[in-house]
Amino acid sequence: MIAVCFLFAGCKTDKTLLRIKSMEIQYPARAEYSESWSFRYDSKGRPIHIEFTTDNAGQKRSASWRCSYSSKELTATSEYSIGNWKRAGDITFQDDYSHITSYILPEQTKENSETGLVFLGQNWVGAYSDGCLVSAMFSDLTSDGTEINKLSWDENGLLEKYEGSDPSVFEEIKDIEYTETPNPFVGPDPVAYLLGITPYFWQGLAGPRPSELVSSFTRVTSDPWVEDVSIDAVGISYETDLEGRISHILQTVNNKLETVVTITY
Repeated sequence: MIAVCFLFAGCKTDKTLLRIKSMEIQYPARAEYSESWSFRYDSKGRPIHIEFTTDNAGQKRSASWRCSYSSKELTATSEYSIGNWKRAGDITFQDDYSHITSYILPEQTKENSETGLVFLGQNWVGAYSDGCLVSAMFSDLTSDGTEINKLSWDENGLLEKYEGSDPSVFEEIKDIEYTETPNPFVGPDPVAYLLGITPYFWQGLAGPRPSELVSSFTRVTSDPWVEDVSIDAVGISYETDLEGRISHILQTVNNKLETVVTITY
């Protein structure tokens, strides 16, 4: 199940904070496939255009998102498009532009000329405790699928556990270890992206991410209909450029390199 994705980036200018211009994701075991994200912001650091592109052996597909913000209320409107498929959405925030409480793509019953399907709507709802996201629910009414996420935090702003489930899979992230380096990312956070948590979280719309950089965690995945369970040891390491900024993030699974994220600012 794929959620419509976008992000928020704060307007802080502290040189110790990093706001991403783009990131490319490569998978060594799938050399023919890659993904990329690009981000554009307004003068207040808010996202106005995001593009996501996949490249599968030279065949590229892109999705884009545009957003405009209300000057009077904590709301925004969006347009999400994939090819000729376009949907307008309504966004509501809790108390600033980094705590989204709902994102609704309304129903459109006109039949899609390409697929012959009608779109019955999508809805994402988030809840917070002490400013941190603690639960989220994504409902895709077209597929009748629902994804539920739960997050647990300690008093130092570190994520302790994540639990996610949809009709086909349950995932748990636990035993999270951290470096002693403060998390420098403001707006989209590629480390949180690698955790695989609800997209609004890593993109900066759903409260703060862990206050320190993640170094490792255990990921448990199971199918509710069968007994199969996978338990993976995941490690994350970092490379920096000449200015000391994180330029590459490497993720290993059971000591084998799985993902490489290349970052530009």
